Parts: sequence; structure tokens; C-alpha cells
Amino acid sequence: NDLRERPIDIARERIAALPPALRARCTARVGSTETHTGPFDIGVALHACGVATDVVLEACLRRRAAFVLVPCCVGRLAQRANRGRNARSSLPKTETFAACFDLPKSAVWRGALSSDEAKALARAGDCTAREELTAEERERRACKTVIDGDRLALAAERGYTVSHFVMRPFGITPKNDVIVGYPSEWISPSGHVFL
Repeated sequence: NDLRERPIDIARERIAALPPALRARCTARVGSTETHTGPFDIGVALHACGVATDVVLEACLRRRAAFVLVPCCVGRLAQRANRGRNARSSLPKTETFAACFDLPKSAVWRGALSSDEAKALARAGDCTAREELTAEERERRACKTVIDGDRLALAAERGYTVSHFVMRPFGITPKNDVIVGYPSEWISPSGHVFL
């Protein structure tokens, strides 16, 4: 899902180039994640700004789908959280995605940080990745890592196996953190992941 036609057109071109068995399992459509009702196995969000990452994450958690997310603009999380329920007006009238605006998200981080402290970390966590970081940029990356760690902790609390990766080289994208998760029940007794 994307609200813009061009990325969906590119996705459809790439899907068309896939082997038939894989192509049959992939779809791309213009629309919002919040209103998508069809089945899916994997949710992918590339540079989903602010709460958009959390909306995709929540949709995946609710459907027991895997996720591969490249979050960006974590500072927007604090802006949206400060607006309270008025910020949720673009979502369906149900409270399905209301928790996406909460900071911190996971029980483990709610036990360690207040909402105001989490918002401060989100504001400070906006940063661009590069090989050589200044002391301030290292602090910003640490703040972003806490925000992404909160997202991963939420998924782990809901029965997911989770990981954090960094894309390299840094020049390929200004935001290079990748958070990944899949339902723990997808792991076989031999340790293989069923897709």
C-alpha cells in the first residue's frame, strides 16, 4: 500500500518480473494501510515517516505477518503524540490504530520511560546516517535506536522474533536502520522459518 501512484507502479513492474510462483503471492495497491482488509504475509515499509512505520507494524502484528521496516522521521512521533486524539483524525473512526500514537509502545519501555521522556528521545532521534558521525550525531543515533528498540520490544511482547540491522554502505539511503520481525510460531523445531 502507498498513497502515491508512482511507487505502486514501480512495485507492480518489479512484481511482474518475478518468477510466476512468487508473482502470484505479491500485490501492490494505492491506498492506506489503515483501511487495507486483504490478507498478507509480509509488510514492508521503506522510509515510512513517523507514525506511518507504527501503523504498518501494528497491521502486521494484528495479522501475524512478518515485517521489514525502514523507519524515518522519528521526531514526528513526538509531534503527533503531543496532538493527542486530534492527530488520529486521518485514521478510521475505530480505535484499531490509536495505540500507534502512544510513546513508549512496549510494556518494557513504559516501565523505564515516561511519555515525555520518550517524546524527547523521538525528537532527538532524527538523524541522517553516514560513516563518520559527530558526537551529537552519535547521541541522536542512540536516541533513534531506543525508539526502534521500543518498536521491536512491542513485537517481541506479542510473540515475534525480532532483529535490527543497518544497511551499508551508508550512502545508499539517509535512513539506514532496518527492523525485522516474524511470528515466533513460524519457526520449526529444527530452527527453520516457514514462509
